[in-house]
Amino acid sequence: MKQNEEPELFSDENWKPLIFANEEFESQKNRLNLIEIRDLRLSLYKELFKLSFPEITSKHKDFLSKSDAFIHEKISEESAVWVYYPWKKVACCIPGKEDFVKIRTSRNQYKLTPEEQAALSQKKVGIIGLSVGQTIAVTMAMERSATEFRLADFDELELSNINRLRSGIHNIGLKKVVIAAREIAEIDPFIVVKIFPAGITRKNLDQFLLDGGKLDLLVDECDGLDIKILARHRARELKIPVLMDTSDRGMLDVERFDLEPERPILHGLAGDLNPDRIAHLTNEEKIPYILDMVDAENMSTRLKASMLEVQQTINTWPQLASSVFLGGALGADTARRIFLNQFTQSGRYYVDFEQLIADKKQDSFQQPGTDIPASDDWNVVAATLKKSVGQPIKSANLSDAEIDFLVRSVVIAPSGGNVQPWHWMLYGDEFFLFIDRERAHSFLDIDHLGTFIAHGAALQNFRIAAKALGLEAEVSYICGQSFHSDLLARITVKRNANEPVRLSDLENLFERHTNRLKGSVEPIDQKFFEESFHCLSDLQQISVLQTREHICEYSRLTGVADRIRLTVPWAHSDFMKETRWNDAHARSTGDGIDIETLELTRSDVAAFRILKDWNTLKWIADWGLGSGLEKLSRETTERSGAIMMVYSAQTDPENMVRLGETIEKIWILAAKYRIGFQPVSPITFLIYRNEHYPETFYKEWQRLLLHNARQSLFDLFQLPDYYRFGFVFRLFKSDKVAKKSYRLPLHQVFTHLKK
Repeated sequence: MKQNEEPELFSDENWKPLIFANEEFESQKNRLNLIEIRDLRLSLYKELFKLSFPEITSKHKDFLSKSDAFIHEKISEESAVWVYYPWKKVACCIPGKEDFVKIRTSRNQYKLTPEEQAALSQKKVGIIGLSVGQTIAVTMAMERSATEFRLADFDELELSNINRLRSGIHNIGLKKVVIAAREIAEIDPFIVVKIFPAGITRKNLDQFLLDGGKLDLLVDECDGLDIKILARHRARELKIPVLMDTSDRGMLDVERFDLEPERPILHGLAGDLNPDRIAHLTNEEKIPYILDMVDAENMSTRLKASMLEVQQTINTWPQLASSVFLGGALGADTARRIFLNQFTQSGRYYVDFEQLIADKKQDSFQQPGTDIPASDDWNVVAATLKKSVGQPIKSANLSDAEIDFLVRSVVIAPSGGNVQPWHWMLYGDEFFLFIDRERAHSFLDIDHLGTFIAHGAALQNFRIAAKALGLEAEVSYICGQSFHSDLLARITVKRNANEPVRLSDLENLFERHTNRLKGSVEPIDQKFFEESFHCLSDLQQISVLQTREHICEYSRLTGVADRIRLTVPWAHSDFMKETRWNDAHARSTGDGIDIETLELTRSDVAAFRILKDWNTLKWIADWGLGSGLEKLSRETTERSGAIMMVYSAQTDPENMVRLGETIEKIWILAAKYRIGFQPVSPITFLIYRNEHYPETFYKEWQRLLLHNARQSLFDLFQLPDYYRFGFVFRLFKSDKVAKKSYRLPLHQVFTHLKK
């Protein structure tokens, strides 16, 4: 059926009632194939009598005689009409329009005065999208707050729509505009309805807005971003106000373009988006704009959680009838007040039932381990150190420049989440390396394995920097067995004229960085692997994945790790605390991971906005879902030339520190070969936690997933029985230069003790 084309009388798409005068009906009824004929005049004129003479109640002595006379007179006027509904094959005899409208709107008084009702009878409303739109249209028709409706939707009714769209299964396959038009006609056959069953396009938009007179209100409930923007731009040009309900948290959007013709589209949330630009955007590129428009942070947690499951376990975002019906009421009420000049504001408004009628009970789950220990008072530690050491050793007489160079070399060492969990002290010519427990505390840092590895990397940097200065660094691994439980190492610096200066190592040290970009799948130079084996210490071994099949299988495990990290409250909190949302944020804190280093699309950044809210992720965890959370890490890790694990047979502090030294050696070696290097080891930390502290996980499905991941890890890397812990990183060729992470100011991580 073409735009506004009249359907055949008995077509399935017929949506217009036929109205006949009495004599005309008698001549036509034989061709109408009627199933039922109903003469409603007696009932309706009884109502009209009560409305016309409210003082004559049923107990009045003349009630029967007066009502009978009134009804007889009305029937004799022959002003009644016959309304025929082809889709039902039913004809009803009702009073003429004036009496019908008086009866039908009688219960509106004096919520609406007769003058207001008369004003509303001149209003035209256009509705694009017939889910929430159907409810708004029908509610407005019931109130008779407009008498011309233009309905646009290209979609047909499906069974899944009936969870929120008022209809029966007998209408499945019918156009939604036809269903809505029929419902309005069955409420009030005198209301004018025009349908646009092809939806709204650039070609028919002006017809929709202007044909038969300019609309008094546009209601936008369509899904298409291009039509949302296009229709608003044109509505603004024509000074037509726009309403939009999102059927979530009772959010209603009002744009009074009739009063504010220069108002930014969607309150400015559409940014630089215009109708011409939309045509060139992919669906993925549209997502950030859509999330901006609906203000993703303020969506209900269930809707945000559900959006993470779109194209994973569901194919589109969900809606509930209660929310749709609330939106219908809000839209109809606001539209009526706009028409009557009782509401003149633009803005975004919420009628959130879950806040207004809230359940006050608290979540009973108490996440273990989330009490963050305070950092030591380093002044107190310094005083204790002086007392314990006594006279400072002066074995190298380090200059201020040398001290500064050494400290700057060690603080650029890598650490999980770039938390920089260390504090260095210099007393005489000895450096003391401590754990900063507050900075080290995290869900992934089980038994401080990650912290020990980070400190090992820093010690390796120290050795390289010392050699570059012609110094020798004698490292004693104390690992808490001293005056302070968090002292890991004591480094004595001596002059060594025989120590060759290794400037190439130093250059590669400062080139070393984490490259989180998507790289190349080209094979890695075998010489790199040969040299890597020379970096190993006792009780350490290397395993490498180089086939596409094996790399993709490990990529799946990195995705599993992200899924779990985001669905355990403590881990989620860590994840978000280490996230820096832009360069300015990262620069201001000097730590954490800048998302600009992740090579994210705008859609990925938009997804991060949803991931910020634990209450959203809690639903995912409770439902046992979240496979969509695996996508980013999995896709990035797949773009690798090899995956390498360095593993150890022991997990005591000294061996983990030595593991960190080895990893840093290989990392610096990768810089020499211009190989991209990114740690992708959260899964090994999580597997370790699951083996030793399973009770710290939020849900049983997480423990089961990690149990299965452990077996996959062992099979992939062909790990021996003596394996205790391994650190994994991806290697790849990349022409792009990754942005380096910032570091904390030196005064926060280093204390120079004077005698």
